[in-house]
Amino acid sequence: MTTVPTSGPLAPTRSVALDPGELPARATTLLEAGYRVALIAGHDDRTGGGGLRAVYLFTRAAEVAPREEAVRESRVELHIGLDPAAPCVPSLAGMSFPAGRFEREMRDLFGITPIDHPLPQRLVRHFHWPQGWYPMLSDAGEPPGLTPGTWTRGVITRLTGA
Repeated sequence: MTTVPTSGPLAPTRSVALDPGELPARATTLLEAGYRVALIAGHDDRTGGGGLRAVYLFTRAAEVAPREEAVRESRVELHIGLDPAAPCVPSLAGMSFPAGRFEREMRDLFGITPIDHPLPQRLVRHFHWPQGWYPMLSDAGEPPGLTPGTWTRGVITRLTGA
């Protein structure tokens, strides 16, 4: 566990590295202590010699923190290291509505699968993206081109008469 001092109105941030299996219990503890899910994001650190990870940011207002607490972080970051061959995390959607949205976005952009998500449909993924192409991965390559006639769900691919 590492505490990183911050400046300005923020209290210290505590960063904790976890295995995916530890995430639900730690998230439950934080939610019960008055924290809320502020952000969930994927990170591809493979170009720098790292791997894939998911970062969960929990925040709470300072007045929610009990005065008797030795440490009164207003921000807690949970860093989950992931297997790049099969990146997945347990879903927190059942305990936090915002977590469900962030997890769906993370899946669409990074290919990190939220296991047992109650609504696993895409959120930001475009119909023309090839299966298995995730734009935020360092090895994603060039974005796919739009070819007229490739979208079959009533989406206009070309305007005429403009």
